[in-house]
Amino acid sequence: MGNFKLTYARPDGTFVGVVNGLPYHLTEADPLFAEAQSIHAASPVPLEPEMTAPELSMEEQREAASMTRDEFAKAAAEAGYISWPEAAQFAAGNAVPAVVQALIDSLPEDQRGPVLVDVLAMAQIKRTGKLMPAIAAAFNADDAALDALYGIGGEA
Repeated sequence: MGNFKLTYARPDGTFVGVVNGLPYHLTEADPLFAEAQSIHAASPVPLEPEMTAPELSMEEQREAASMTRDEFAKAAAEAGYISWPEAAQFAAGNAVPAVVQALIDSLPEDQRGPVLVDVLAMAQIKRTGKLMPAIAAAFNADDAALDALYGIGGEA
């Protein structure tokens, strides 16, 4: 099967190699598996290093954080920002929580309708979404509180 080099063994008994210059996973069903076992028995190759996700900065975590409207409603109710009945209405897209409605009511009249529609129509509520500063103000929540609401934590 052309040019073959065994590079790693895996804990599950399979191997990783390079075949014709490309990475290749060798399983028991592969024709090269017996050859890989022989090579490994004669001169053991190292275990494949574990892959870990890179640490994200706080800004990257915030940018990636998003919840569905119902997840956000539940999290906000659990955190005490809104009541459970308000959470149910908001999750269903039927009404906004009173604290958010008060914020919307404080906007210039020509902005109230569009903002209300935006809030009720959001399927995903991003931690860094355009309405989050207003929602944070309505909840009287700082960055740390919003991070906790979204399950963001720890140093990056």
